[in-house]
Amino acid sequence: MNLQGKDELLRLAETVLAASRAEETEVVLMTAEDYLTRFAKNVIHQNVGSRHASICVRTVTDRRIGVAEAEALDEATIAATLAKAQEISAVRPRLDDFKHLPKPGKISPIAAFDPATADCTPERRAELVAQLAAAARRKKAEAAGLVQTQTAEILVANSRGVRAYHSSTGAQFQSVVTCGDGSGFAEDQAFSLDRLDSRRVIRDSVGKAVRSRKPQPIDAGEIDVVLEPAAVGSLVAMLGFLGFGAKALQEGQSFMVGKIGQKITGEAITIIDNARHARLRGFPFDFEGVPRKRVKLIERGVAVGVVYDSYLAGREPGRHASTGHALPPKYSSYGAMPVNLVMDGGSESLAGLVAGTKRGLLVTRFHYVNVVEQMKAVLTGMTRDGTFLIENGKIVGPITNLRFTEAVLEAFARTAGLTRARRLVEEGVLCPAMKIRGFRFTGTTGF
Repeated sequence: MNLQGKDELLRLAETVLAASRAEETEVVLMTAEDYLTRFAKNVIHQNVGSRHASICVRTVTDRRIGVAEAEALDEATIAATLAKAQEISAVRPRLDDFKHLPKPGKISPIAAFDPATADCTPERRAELVAQLAAAARRKKAEAAGLVQTQTAEILVANSRGVRAYHSSTGAQFQSVVTCGDGSGFAEDQAFSLDRLDSRRVIRDSVGKAVRSRKPQPIDAGEIDVVLEPAAVGSLVAMLGFLGFGAKALQEGQSFMVGKIGQKITGEAITIIDNARHARLRGFPFDFEGVPRKRVKLIERGVAVGVVYDSYLAGREPGRHASTGHALPPKYSSYGAMPVNLVMDGGSESLAGLVAGTKRGLLVTRFHYVNVVEQMKAVLTGMTRDGTFLIENGKIVGPITNLRFTEAVLEAFARTAGLTRARRLVEEGVLCPAMKIRGFRFTGTTGF
C-alpha cells in the first residue's frame, strides 16, 4: 500500500489554489492501487498490479471554464496542469447559466477502508482461485475469472473552501465455469476481501455449469421469469444511466419527464441512491466535494426525483443545491449520475419464487444489454451462464439462451415477488432477485 495520504494531497492541492490566477479554482487529486489475479482453465495466467495518480484542475474566470488533467503528481506536472486549465478557460465561451463552484458542506465520513485488503498478497488471492479450481476439477469443469483488490484515495479542494478527503478499499471475486456445453456464473464484491462470500461464488458457478449441460431450445415469447440479482442489477444500472440524472430530465431525454409524482412501475419497486448503505460504503462526497445525499428515485412505484451536480442544480429554477452526484470532470458531459443504487427487497426467497411459478425461466444474468428506446426505457440483451426452465414450481432443465426486448419500467409493473435477500452485483447495484410476469423474449440462440 503506497497511498499519498490526506496531508500530502492537501499540501499539493493548496499549492495549486495558491498559484491560480482564476476567479475560482478546483483541484481533484486521486491515487489508486489495483491488483488483479486472472485465471482460466483452472490455472492462474496473469497476476498484475498497477499504481495510478492523477490531477484534474478546473478554473473559472468570467464564467469561462477550463479543465485540464494529468497522470502524475510531481510539481512540474501539477504546475503545467494548472497553466493548461487557465489557458483553456481563456478561449472558452461564457457558460451563462453556470453560477459558481460549490461551497463546503458538512461531510460525515464513511468507513470504507480495510487495511487487510489494502495489504492483500498475491498468495491470498491465489487461495480463492485454488479453492474454485479444485471444486471445478471435481466436476470435470473449467473455471475462469478474476480476484481483484483495490485501494484508492481522493481529495477535492476549491477556492471557496471545500476540502474533502476519502480513502477506500474494494475486493471482487468473479467466476464463469464451463462444463462441456454448460456454463455458470457467480460473483461477489465488498469493501473487504474477508467479506466476500467466496463459498457461494464457488458453489453457484460450478453448480450452475454442471446443471447447464445439454441445454434444450425453447420458443421466444412472453414468459414468466425469475431474475437473479445479477440480471436485475443490469436492468437497474441502465435505468440509472438513462433517466435518473438531472441532465436527461432537463433536456427532455429521460423516462422521468412529465412523470414526477406519477406511478411508473408497480408498487413493489423502490429504488434510491444511498452511498451510506452498509453494503455499498461509497464515497461520502462527489467529485466537486459536495456531500452525497440519500436520494429517492422511485418510491413504491412512483417517480420521485433525480440526482444533481452543482451546475445542473443551478440551471433549474427553485433548486439551489446539488445532491452530491457530480462525475469526474472528464465525464461531466453525462451530467450527474447515481452510482450507489439500492433496490428494496421483498419477503420471498429465491426458492419460493421458483416454487410459485407454474411455467417460466430462471435467469442467472444478462449480457450485451443495450438501449432500444431511451424515453420508454426499452432495453435488449441476452441471457447467459445459466438459464433454466421452470415447470410446476420446479427447475426441470437448462435451455439455450434467449434475446429479450423489454420496456423495463413496464416489466417492473408486472413484478410478482422480490426476495428478502439482496446482493451487490457487478454494476455496483444492491438488489434482490425478482419475479416478473410475461417478460418479452424476442429471439433465440443456438447455445
